[in-house]
Amino acid sequence: MTHYSKMLLFLSLWFSPFFLFGDNYKTSDWLNTSVGDPVDTDTVRTLHHERLFNFGIEANLGGGYLRFPDSHLRTQGKFNIAFGVLGRINISPRSAVQINALYDVNNYNIEGGTLNRQSITLPATVQLFSVSQADQGFRPGVFAGAYYRRNFFLRDSNRPLPIEDFYFENERGLTFGVFFESSGIRMGYSTFRALTDANKVGVSGRAVSNHFMIGYVF
Repeated sequence: MTHYSKMLLFLSLWFSPFFLFGDNYKTSDWLNTSVGDPVDTDTVRTLHHERLFNFGIEANLGGGYLRFPDSHLRTQGKFNIAFGVLGRINISPRSAVQINALYDVNNYNIEGGTLNRQSITLPATVQLFSVSQADQGFRPGVFAGAYYRRNFFLRDSNRPLPIEDFYFENERGLTFGVFFESSGIRMGYSTFRALTDANKVGVSGRAVSNHFMIGYVF
């Protein structure tokens, strides 16, 4: 290939986007910036929700109790904790779909003792945001969805083993809450309310967990 042919090939590759996109095409900022010139990072910053996918970490601290739907009574609260990872698909700046995988320690006071459960909890939620034009990095929001919980460790201080004869290993329910995000930091309040019974025998009892949550979205 001659030197003249190489020049024509280079110019055709360089200017072809102008013919395809017209005035909407812009060259990279670094081509228009001299070496040593300051760069305005705000103009090139990508906000977290502008990406298609986000991943993150999350921790939940709060309390839990058993409610009895037939009698409208509940047990006293007990400390709960959950932590894990999240994955999110951003549909638009105002909506997203998120799935969490949490290692969940949910304890409940029961008559004469304590029910201890360690679980893997998988919430799937739809999230709606309010976006401020002044500061798109700050977004308050709400979410709601369903969850599945698998109890792989059960212990009742009142009952001997095998505990599986008295309590279910699987649980399904609803979760919802409020939160805000700012510069990747995520804080809020959430609740998990079981739709299935925790116990196989006795009065029907369903688990409830209320958490303050904090996390970070990458």
